[in-house]
Amino acid sequence: TVKGASTVSYTTKALDSGTTYYFRVRAYKTVSGTDYNGANSAVKSKKTSGKAATAKKGDIIKFGKYDWRVLDVKDGKALIITDKVIGARSDNSGVYGGGWHWENSILREYLNDGFYNSFGKKDRTRIIKTKVSNKVIPWYNESDRNDTEDYIFLLSLDEVVKYFGDSGQLLNGNPNSEFGISDEYNKARIAYTLNGSTSDWWLRTGGYYHGEAAHVQDDGIVDTLGYYLFGYHGVRPAMWITL
Repeated sequence: TVKGASTVSYTTKALDSGTTYYFRVRAYKTVSGTDYNGANSAVKSKKTSGKAATAKKGDIIKFGKYDWRVLDVKDGKALIITDKVIGARSDNSGVYGGGWHWENSILREYLNDGFYNSFGKKDRTRIIKTKVSNKVIPWYNESDRNDTEDYIFLLSLDEVVKYFGDSGQLLNGNPNSEFGISDEYNKARIAYTLNGSTSDWWLRTGGYYHGEAAHVQDDGIVDTLGYYLFGYHGVRPAMWITL
């Protein structure tokens, strides 16, 4: 509201950089406590100077009620993962049915339903539905699983290696392949709970044993044999969002 019949300009501040804003004005008159408005003017636009807000790899950003670590940035989009383990959950889907697949995982259902819908409407419009690859661990000689389309997912073994440090063990085979991956990047893979204690965390890649899934241990070692899914492990959701 701009007061004064002689006022012909208005300046607003605290706007985002590199963003186009649209304005229109109308006259009004207050009579006996009631505002009567004239017609709206034509719309005028103005772009603020500077670059739009963005993020780079390694940044910690706020999205929803959690802090998220930026793992990758491409074409105005960012891959993010919760900086902390947000809780522990089990997933006993397929434990007694001869194998576990991310495609029919209870954790996948939870992340794309209850967790997804915990975000506000505006934030949900920024979450990108993503084609998720579900390759198996190469040295176990199994068939790759079906790809899925998810708003929110867990990282795969390939993605953990790609974004937390690659010593070549996944590509070239691991001398300790019956167990998993232990290398100079163990420390980078260590995750903490919201209370500050170390925690293991689930991956979406199936383990060697049917009915178990690979996970990162609380010391940062990747256990590819797997952990039984009716046990409780930490959850670090990941997603692509628009910046």
